[in-house]
Amino acid sequence: MALNKAHTSVWVKAMIIFLIICFVSLFMYTGINGLIDLFQPSGQTQSTTQTPAQTLAAINAKHQPTIDVLKVPAASKPASYTAIVNLANAYFDWAQEIDTQLAGKSQPATATMAAAEQTWMLAQAQYNSASKLQASDPNVQTDRAVSMFYSNEPTAAVTTIQKVLAQNPTFGPAWLNAGLFYESLGQNEQAIVAYKKYVAIDPKADNVAFAKDRLSKLGASGSTTPQ
Repeated sequence: MALNKAHTSVWVKAMIIFLIICFVSLFMYTGINGLIDLFQPSGQTQSTTQTPAQTLAAINAKHQPTIDVLKVPAASKPASYTAIVNLANAYFDWAQEIDTQLAGKSQPATATMAAAEQTWMLAQAQYNSASKLQASDPNVQTDRAVSMFYSNEPTAAVTTIQKVLAQNPTFGPAWLNAGLFYESLGQNEQAIVAYKKYVAIDPKADNVAFAKDRLSKLGASGSTTPQ
C-alpha cells in the first residue's frame, strides 16, 4: 500500500479482494469482492435510504473534486513522481470506495463493476506513468498490482507483485496481496506459500489472523512455516 497519510490500509485492500472471491459468479475477476456485509470496514455503512445508483453518484461527487485538484500538478509537472502518485492514489481510493460500498448489493452487478473497473484503470494508468519515473517503491508498486487486478489484468498483477517481492522479499503487504491474487486465480499452492511467508515475516502483524484464516480455508491450517 502507499505510505500516503490518507491512503488505504492493507487490511481494507485484503477485504476487497477477498470479497471478490466470494462473488466469483457475479464478477469477471475470478476470485476476491455477500461477505461485504460481514467484513465491511467500520464506519463505512451503506445507507438504507439510497438506491445503489444514488450511492454511486454520491461517491463520484465526493471524489471528483479531489481528482480535479490533483490533475493540475500532475499535468503541469509530468516529471513529478509525487504528483502522479498522488493522483493515482486518489483514483485508487475512489475505485475502492465503489467496491466497498456497493459490491454485492442488490443491483445489476454490471453497472457497479463498470464504474469500479473504469476507475481502477485510471489508477493503473497513473501508477504506470509513475513507474516510468521510479519503480523502486514497494508500496506504490503493490498498489499498482492491486489496480491491475481490478482492471481485469490478473496476470499483470501477479507479474508486478512478483517483481516487488524479488526486490523486497521481506515486504509483508506484497506477500499478503500475492496470496490473494493467487487464490483468486485458483493457484492455491502458490497462495499457501505466500500466506505462510506473510505470517513468517511478522507473526504479530495486523493481518496475520486473516492470512491464517485463508490458510485454514485452503486446507493448510497446520504449520505456517513457508516452503
